[in-house]
Amino acid sequence: MGEYYAQSWLLTHYMISEPERRKQLSAYLSALGSGEDALAAWTRVVGYGPDELDRRLKVYLRSAIPTKTLPRAARPDFPMTISALPPSATDLLLENQQTKRIADKAQGERLLAQIRADAKPYPNDRLAVLTLARAEAAAGDAKTADTLLEAWLRDHPDDAEALRLAGERSLDQARDDPQARAALMAQAARYFGRANKAEPDSYQTLYGFARTRAGEPGYPSDNTLNVLELAAQLAPQVKELRLTAGQALISRGRLADALRLIEPVAADPHGGKAADIAEGLLKTIRERLAAQKAKG
Repeated sequence: MGEYYAQSWLLTHYMISEPERRKQLSAYLSALGSGEDALAAWTRVVGYGPDELDRRLKVYLRSAIPTKTLPRAARPDFPMTISALPPSATDLLLENQQTKRIADKAQGERLLAQIRADAKPYPNDRLAVLTLARAEAAAGDAKTADTLLEAWLRDHPDDAEALRLAGERSLDQARDDPQARAALMAQAARYFGRANKAEPDSYQTLYGFARTRAGEPGYPSDNTLNVLELAAQLAPQVKELRLTAGQALISRGRLADALRLIEPVAADPHGGKAADIAEGLLKTIRERLAAQKAKG
């Protein structure tokens, strides 16, 4: 991995350090974006293959690599606010973050046991309550999570994060109970709507609301599509958002917009499931665009 990043840095520096090579890099990236094979596109655009590139990079590395100084303008005077964390943060701040990405059942069980113990000294503390609720929902007793959230929301009806967690719980229940799905999806939508009113334009809330509309007739509606696009703009680094919004755009025939949204996911150098899904969507988009072009 270290070698990969070092070589990537060197290749990028090499290609942008000279005007002609910079043009070649742009042409190469355009070729990749249109679906051309990576090695074939490289050879066609720059005129030589990987072996010659390797030789040139080694020569470049041993040479006096050019540098450029970018002067920084005076920093603006931003107002700053300092807020004190609650005492529970010492025990639960990192654990709260861990609950958002649990790798497997064993990790979830260990984390849950730790959070249950660490949350005990803080029975009415917001961080403790919400962290425990999230951990119970992810790896423990879902009913306990619901009880914690309901009790907290009775006293704090405008807590955006608690409302969002309650909405996510309703989505989970809808997935597991097909007979009650419609009612639970409507309940989730109400939670997300309240959360957005309390804290507007949170991408997690917007995405949660859009998920409540999945499967409805005519999905996605104009409103749902607007919500997905806004969520993707607010958090462009979230692959799941890009893919979901891209699929919605494809279904509405906005192929060029979907292409721009999905391409960065497919180009992820680390690959992975999201990149594979993105590649499949790009193939669909290109086929449809080609068909449209053929029809004139």
